[in-house]
Amino acid sequence: FFLLYQPPHPRPPLAPDAPTRIFSYENSERIEEREREHQQHNTMPQTDGKVVTESDLQPGGSVEKLAFEYPRAPGVTYRYGTAGFRTDAKVLDSVMLRMGMFAGLIARIEPGMAIGVMVTASHNKEKDNGVKIADFGGGMLRQDLEGLATDVANASCKENDLLEKLWSIIKKFNLNLACASVVFVGEDTRESSPRLAGLVIRGARAVGAKVKEFRPCTTPQLHWCVGAFNNLQKGGIDKYYTVMSKGFTTLCKEFESKVPEALKVDCANGVGAVAIKKLQPLISECLSLSPFNTDTESKGKLNENCGAEHVQKQQKLPEGVATTDTGAYCSLDGDADRIVFFAPEAKSEGGMRLMDGDKIASLIAEVLRDLLQESGITGLKLGVVQTAYANGASTHYLTSKLGSENVLCAKTGVKHLHKMAEKNLDIGVYFEANGHGTVLFSHKARKAASAKSKTLAQAAGVKRLRLFGQLFNQAIGDAISDLLVVVAALRMKGWSLSDWDDIYKDLPSRMLKAKVRDRTLVVTTDAERKCVEPAGLQERINKLVGSSGEFARAFVRPSGTEDVVRIYAEAATQAEADSLADKVKGVVEEMLS
Repeated sequence: FFLLYQPPHPRPPLAPDAPTRIFSYENSERIEEREREHQQHNTMPQTDGKVVTESDLQPGGSVEKLAFEYPRAPGVTYRYGTAGFRTDAKVLDSVMLRMGMFAGLIARIEPGMAIGVMVTASHNKEKDNGVKIADFGGGMLRQDLEGLATDVANASCKENDLLEKLWSIIKKFNLNLACASVVFVGEDTRESSPRLAGLVIRGARAVGAKVKEFRPCTTPQLHWCVGAFNNLQKGGIDKYYTVMSKGFTTLCKEFESKVPEALKVDCANGVGAVAIKKLQPLISECLSLSPFNTDTESKGKLNENCGAEHVQKQQKLPEGVATTDTGAYCSLDGDADRIVFFAPEAKSEGGMRLMDGDKIASLIAEVLRDLLQESGITGLKLGVVQTAYANGASTHYLTSKLGSENVLCAKTGVKHLHKMAEKNLDIGVYFEANGHGTVLFSHKARKAASAKSKTLAQAAGVKRLRLFGQLFNQAIGDAISDLLVVVAALRMKGWSLSDWDDIYKDLPSRMLKAKVRDRTLVVTTDAERKCVEPAGLQERINKLVGSSGEFARAFVRPSGTEDVVRIYAEAATQAEADSLADKVKGVVEEMLS
């Protein structure tokens, strides 16, 4: 297993009114030791930030002067969520500068280790952009820091508001400004990204950070590099390609099947095109990759009628593919953290057979179950984490393979799935239907896979398990990593894409939204599958479900971004699913509009 850095668990709780460090490396000797280790492995960024002093963070100091050059856009309020900050690129200058400052400060929470800042808006249109922050383990920013990031982004330059927000962070975590911090900055291929990433870099250096640039790179690659750096791994992006390609080519030699021999990759005209171009020659002996929708130069092409979001949500083939085409296909999204697979087929809905995140999770879980049996490893809890939006047929299939106790449900949002998999499972598979997901291996699982095998057959199973483990990006969902995992899994099973698609048939579903005056009136529980407020709404939904057939289900949840209530319905036929969704929408509007 190629291990990413994992902060100590459990983390000590933050004191409500007393500054405290929440990580382990606090003394100067340990900081110097880590810097020596990084220099030995040639991983420490060579571009130093300025030496920052307290005077730089005082009124009239260099930080305030820089912030005044890029004031907040009037009338815009920013909120850090699962996607970080994301909106029209024209109003993000101040946010990018401030997130560079924010990252440069919080990186001092664990001196000598890196924080990552990725400039991207993923599957959004090209006019948008955004910023995500990678925590020390390479994963998404901790929830307690999201609020602080939001405060910094929305602070006014007037009346020392921004400076006060920055000083509150310094005092909260007892940060040592004399200690240099490390910030990794990545960007996708959007036209606005170089300019915005440049502002992140200026902000980070303004507070004394050393900056290492990854321009361009995919979002998962930046997260991976942060986690690897903090685990003293050498090589950055080059190491990423080496680990992935060597693990894949070695694993493929374990299997007789060579299906699929070739894969056509829709790159959404985004940064995935750069990654696929670099990966292709490294794995050509085992798999032929044919990228298309690779135009990263022309305006307006990014995610336009192509990419994972288009294929999965719109149920349409991407630009450049016809229903009469043949072969195995996949689609990445704009920053290559999502992937879905498909095979064109004229008689199927949307002109294709679609293998979404639910199908990916089902395939991977079944392969890992088989490998645990082959290797003779027992006592590990293998499971899958889904959301309420997972198709019911996938839940039934996984329950039949793993047992109901090992199929868990989390709130919508990949950070919730990641947390549940990490907390409850030794080998945790999690994917959203949109194709964003990965697999997490606990310390117990890694230790079990390192133990000596009793037989040659078990040793072969352990070898395969370890090679699969090398391919997973355990920091975050990664389309490149998941592409390689799926191809290897299909070869292990000896399946074509059609065989894979046939493991279960999705139940027909319908998603709607009802406009309401106040979405906060809707309160849910049980991973958003049950509504507890307003009183009586869930009972009416239950009654409608009960009269809609054997496989019917429905739920409602408040939107996180607009005053609407989102409605999901599922049933044995499309007509029943449509009818159920319409009826639930009517009840919601009656009670809340």
